[in-house]
Amino acid sequence: MIDVKTAVDNAVNYAATLYGKGWASLVPGLLVEEVELSDDEQFWYVTLGWDADRLGTSRIYKSFKVRADSGDVVAMKIRTLQ
Repeated sequence: MIDVKTAVDNAVNYAATLYGKGWASLVPGLLVEEVELSDDEQFWYVTLGWDADRLGTSRIYKSFKVRADSGDVVAMKIRTLQ
């Protein structure tokens, strides 16, 4: 099973692949917001957040589903706060 740091790294790398090279360094306020291992220990759920604008008045959240055995990212969703 991969560890939590690897799960987070894989989520960040997956986003960088989708959004383009150098994405992580260009995104203002990029933070790991949440990490959770599923009850059956099959998946890590990683939520990343970043500032939606340069003023930091709102944030964008994306949740990544990462396989705990291989580290493959199998889903990315918009995460809304309630």
